[in-house]
Amino acid sequence: MRVVAYAGQHKRVAALLLAAFLTHWPRLTFAATPFVNETADGSANLVGYYTSLALDAQGDPHVSYLDATTNDLKYARKSGGVWTIETADGSANIVGAHTSLALDAQGNPHVSYQDGTTGDLKYARKLGGVWTTETAHGSANFVGEYTSLALDAQGNPHVSYLDGTTGDLKYAPKSGGVWTIETADGSANQVGYYTSLALDAQGNPHVSYYDNTTGNLKYARKSGGVWTIETADGSANLVGPYTSLALDAQGNPHVSYHDATIFDLKYARKSGGVWTIETADGSANQVGFYTSLALDAQGNPHVSYYDNTIFDLKYARKSGGVWTTETADGSANDVGAYTSLALDGQGNPHVSYRDGTTDNLKCADAAVHVVSPGSGVTWAVGSLQNVDWTGLGPVNVFLSVDGGRTFALVRTGLIDNVWALRVPHAPTRFARLRVERLSPLSTAESDSFFQIDATIALLKFDAASAGDEGGVTLSWATTPGPEADVRYRIERASSEPGVFAPLHAGLLDQGEYLDRDPGASARYRLIAVNGLGEEYVLGETAIAPALPVGRGLAVVPNPARGGTVRVLFRVPVDRFGAGPIADVDVSVYDASGRLVRRLAGGAFPVGVRSVDWDGRDEGGRDVAGGTYFVRLSTGSGTEASERLVVVR
Repeated sequence: MRVVAYAGQHKRVAALLLAAFLTHWPRLTFAATPFVNETADGSANLVGYYTSLALDAQGDPHVSYLDATTNDLKYARKSGGVWTIETADGSANIVGAHTSLALDAQGNPHVSYQDGTTGDLKYARKLGGVWTTETAHGSANFVGEYTSLALDAQGNPHVSYLDGTTGDLKYAPKSGGVWTIETADGSANQVGYYTSLALDAQGNPHVSYYDNTTGNLKYARKSGGVWTIETADGSANLVGPYTSLALDAQGNPHVSYHDATIFDLKYARKSGGVWTIETADGSANQVGFYTSLALDAQGNPHVSYYDNTIFDLKYARKSGGVWTTETADGSANDVGAYTSLALDGQGNPHVSYRDGTTDNLKCADAAVHVVSPGSGVTWAVGSLQNVDWTGLGPVNVFLSVDGGRTFALVRTGLIDNVWALRVPHAPTRFARLRVERLSPLSTAESDSFFQIDATIALLKFDAASAGDEGGVTLSWATTPGPEADVRYRIERASSEPGVFAPLHAGLLDQGEYLDRDPGASARYRLIAVNGLGEEYVLGETAIAPALPVGRGLAVVPNPARGGTVRVLFRVPVDRFGAGPIADVDVSVYDASGRLVRRLAGGAFPVGVRSVDWDGRDEGGRDVAGGTYFVRLSTGSGTEASERLVVVR
């Protein structure tokens, strides 16, 4: 029996010397993939072992992995630019090694893994926000190493794995709620290491794996209920660890793996019944560990792997018959173990892996993603709003106002990951942003609709005597306000009815202004101007020394000793936050509650208004002396009452 031993930490010194040499020697470089690296989970001392990555329909990553600090199975997902971390199984002392993740059609995660406490093959899935776990194979002393999971068209799980008790390659499908255990290859003493499973269009399983007895790369497939076993690569003493399998559109197998004889990254594919073997990366002393393979839409292979010479995360791809290799993450002393690769719909690679320097779970991503605007956001017309995205540019930005059916180009050639957009006059509840990079192609849209609003609502507009300073202090508030590039102009009524003139040059960006020379009887009008220069007449107000801020109604003079009484009332913003209030009513009632005179009714602009009462009832007769009540009511539910004494 052969047991493969892998050089690891004991070669660190030699590798560091080599790395030091390479810093003084020009490296061969290719067109770089625009990888952006981030920490997905840095919450514990030892996380990120046995990672497995899958992308959902929106291109967001989901990762299963072992947290070696708590010895739990963990699950991380990214949505809206934010990573969330969950414990999928924390039921045992040691659980979560050898994880393999797949997403069903609804985006729910399913994970196969080993329970190191019981030595069982376990299976976990999340439905309705709740994780459930079960034992898929628990009949032996030690099973469930090197698991690989795939879901069939009905969402049933299929798992390949090593039975460490018998040394066999095992296969466990679940159907009708029942797990079935099969021996896929029991031909050798030690077979079934580093399994990788894929299902073809008919739901038949295909498995690549390492035969530790012969030191060969093996391939097994089941058809018509029968397993057939092949040697995919038997060219060397030790080939086949760290296998990763994918099937092309014709159902042909492609496998990445490590050649432990010459320490290269190898690639094997079968076509026309014949296996072809290639070296994908033979550039270093120790490459090709922890391989993960995916095929793009053209059937070209992409592989993530660990370079054990320089301790970097590497990425290799084949196009036009030529392999190119590059460093996806070389930021730390030891980074790139336990890689898992997936390609998004546009062929951009996403990789989960472990950072051995920081002991974190990391992800490398070559796509662009919109971070903001998010859902539920409202942008004011004319305001400056940030569009944020991740990924390397240059990118173009597009805006849709019809829910994503059509997009209009608003800016090209942006390199930074944030840009301030002047919001156009295109009010909608169905706005969407798209960021597009042309080379390599990657497009991303905001995760849901947001709103563009063309209204500016007046919250208050008051005029009050400035006291010792003299003049009139005007104060106001709007939504949106100056934070959305809203500026203001105050106009004062002239002697000609209905004519207003500006009080100041330019525009104001604060909610207060002092009119030092208001005249005997001043009325004011507030106009808002957005960032596009569009003007909104918001409301009017008058000098109201008897109506302090916070009060809705005042009567002057009180008591009234004949002559005219002035009633001042405040018209609030309507319940929807814009426009005039309808059904304003200002009326006088006697002490028994009977209507004496309706003074004002209908729609009024927001602000402080006034109306005069000549002391007569609805019939034009002078009212008797006594106590009366002036009442204000509005369509928004505002009510106020003021007691008035009439002296005759």
